[in-house]
Amino acid sequence: MDPQLLANLTRLGPVKVDHGMRGLKLTGANSSRILDMQKRSETEAQKGETKRNHIQAPSLSDALTRLREVKDERTLEGLAGGYNLDSGVLRELGRTVNVPTPDETTARTAVDEDGAEVVLKTVRLARGVPLRCQP
Repeated sequence: MDPQLLANLTRLGPVKVDHGMRGLKLTGANSSRILDMQKRSETEAQKGETKRNHIQAPSLSDALTRLREVKDERTLEGLAGGYNLDSGVLRELGRTVNVPTPDETTARTAVDEDGAEVVLKTVRLARGVPLRCQP
């Protein structure tokens, strides 16, 4: 290890990193509430009924992927309506949620343990979905 680097890091001390998690403290009450919300969400998904502005993870991934192609407000509203979301909610989700994107340039073929041929791609996270439509 570089002694000069180590000395500089020691001199700097701990660094505070803000990951946008303001005010999130997991206490017993909070974790119980989060688990209850997850249970309700799973029950909703099994019954096939979703409330307005509630979306399951697979649908969210699909919606955010399709959101990349949105070019105008009318299309945004149609897409949001298809997922039972307000267009503002979908716009905010697209702005703040990471979307996994397969990088086609990294595609390679491999053989799994069963001898089947599989295509592997690196996934990169696009920070939010750029919206090209005007609000």
